[in-house]
Amino acid sequence: RGNADAPLTATVVGGGLGGLALAIALRREGVDARVYERALELRSNAGTGIVLWPNGIKALRGIAPELADAAIDAGCVIKGIGFGKASAPDTFKEKVVGAGMKVAGGLMARSMEWKYGAPMVAIRWSALQQVLSSFLPPDCIELDANFKGYQVLPEGAGVRTDFCRRDGAPLPAVTTDVLVGADGLRSAVRAQMLGDSPPRDGGRVLWRAVVDGACLPQRQSLCPASGTRLLIGEGRTASFMDVGSGQVYWAAGALDGTFDADPSL
Repeated sequence: RGNADAPLTATVVGGGLGGLALAIALRREGVDARVYERALELRSNAGTGIVLWPNGIKALRGIAPELADAAIDAGCVIKGIGFGKASAPDTFKEKVVGAGMKVAGGLMARSMEWKYGAPMVAIRWSALQQVLSSFLPPDCIELDANFKGYQVLPEGAGVRTDFCRRDGAPLPAVTTDVLVGADGLRSAVRAQMLGDSPPRDGGRVLWRAVVDGACLPQRQSLCPASGTRLLIGEGRTASFMDVGSGQVYWAAGALDGTFDADPSL
């Protein structure tokens, strides 16, 4: 580094949850971190739903207690976890097991907070992105910045990173001490750094969406308020989750080949 007394600088490629959280943490430690995101805007309807388990909430607390509080407020603290079969129980034994699982699910959600000191929170991906971005100065998030490539400069002079607009117009090159690739599953930074192959197909298909809970038939049985429910079938799963603000996240998954033979769930 040319000036050892100057603050460290970092370029974070990707304005998703990981990139934003990292930038907040670095800036709290005095690093001048800036985020470069290819999207034209941080949309309020991007993504579906995720779960912040107690360790995730505690990680946010480690960055800033108020950040964890904001994430909890934007999502839904899960107070009950329901488990069941994709098909209705046929026998008395199945009904008894189902009732026991219902009780166990309620205890599980509460016991996690007792044991680990943080709740389990379901939240819409975009809502958490909005929370994270609100903890950064607006001028340190560059939108419509598409990663083109990087070059490690000689003699410890840092890393030069090149970006362009979506229309191909180049942006001024950015030179910082550190470059972090947080640009998702098909990371362009990782591709240049490691030259590895594309992601492998895991043999599973997943359909998912976030809907207005008021429009969901049988809302109380499928996904009670402050609850989540998981249904398990032969090579198939379905889940419902209260993500706050009156919204419900649902997902249906199947192993390859299972949904062609029997489309019912």
